[in-house]
Amino acid sequence: MLLLQGQVAREIAEQVDVNLTADKRTPALNKTSIDPAAHEAYLKGDFYWNTLNCSGFETALKYFQEAASRAPDFAPAYVGVADAYFNLGDWRCWPLETLSKAEAAAHKALELDPQSGDAHDSLGELAFYHDWDWAKAESE
Repeated sequence: MLLLQGQVAREIAEQVDVNLTADKRTPALNKTSIDPAAHEAYLKGDFYWNTLNCSGFETALKYFQEAASRAPDFAPAYVGVADAYFNLGDWRCWPLETLSKAEAAAHKALELDPQSGDAHDSLGELAFYHDWDWAKAESE
């Protein structure tokens, strides 16, 4: 699936006269294969995450962790782990201490894929919703 997406992206880029240099391609597009079971676990995690409730986030977390375990170099799985932990803490399903696990997972995703917009988004949400000093900002 990822290989097909990469081929489609390259063909579109060629049609609009854009040259993708090797350093501009994302690692996911250069990857030739991923464990199908890991990809399936990731997709299941995404499905359950999108139920947008505590039970769904918990189930999603298990699937994202399974995907990361099966494919330790698959950055999207770590983004899923980060987002599941973030929502579990943010929605008060679990204690707020969960957010440190979200941050660690997002950093792991960035370590694997520094170009991951989703990983940057996860860290941005953490910074905005939980690291920002709202009391100080309102007094200014």
